[in-house]
Amino acid sequence: GVDQLLLKLDVVGVVRRRNYYMPCAVDVLSKVLGYLVVVGSLGYKVPQILAICRNRSARGVSPMACELDVVVFLASLGYSLRSGLPLSEFGEQAVVLAQNIVVLALVWWWTPDMPRRRVAATSGALVAAAATVATMPARFLVILPNVA
Repeated sequence: GVDQLLLKLDVVGVVRRRNYYMPCAVDVLSKVLGYLVVVGSLGYKVPQILAICRNRSARGVSPMACELDVVVFLASLGYSLRSGLPLSEFGEQAVVLAQNIVVLALVWWWTPDMPRRRVAATSGALVAAAATVATMPARFLVILPNVA
């Protein structure tokens, strides 16, 4: 129960040795911190998204940097998913990837001289990259962290 998650303190405040409880407490703390990071990542790109929408301009934001952000997070998320890691260990990657995709779409939309061919080609390349990561044989997964 809850007693197993906590270390007991004696009357003078000294922690009693509870070696058999400590691994459970560390695991729970690790999971909680992992999920807190996921929740914290929800606001990571929100200020940039709001600024682009408010100004109706992506001036000063590099389209290439946004495209590369999407590629890096796509590779990292693909590796984490395919490796079977728990959500608490990679959830922020999914959240930030989604936010990066929104930023990229806004940059493409609010950059007046953005060639539509570039948008189409980059979109196609990103879809192809996602499909490649999803269908890549497991023995090649070790390549993905090196991309990110």
